[in-house]
Amino acid sequence: IRRSNTETSQLGDPMILTFSNQKPMMLNVAEIVSIAEAGVSSAWHGTNSFIKMKDGETILCDETIWVLYRKIENDQSTQ
Repeated sequence: IRRSNTETSQLGDPMILTFSNQKPMMLNVAEIVSIAEAGVSSAWHGTNSFIKMKDGETILCDETIWVLYRKIENDQSTQ
């Protein structure tokens, strides 16, 4: 996950997600372009959503788009 020190100070704490490798990681919400629900075959393998970042990277995430939505909403309401 790429983040500059200025982004950290302006945006507060990063959101913590569980990615497809079953490890928690921190993600800068301001760098997210879109979140898409995974299809059945991806979900079978543990990927429930795809997070597209500004740098073009796509991240496979264990959490559903609705869980991500609530986390982002909570993150923005606490800032």
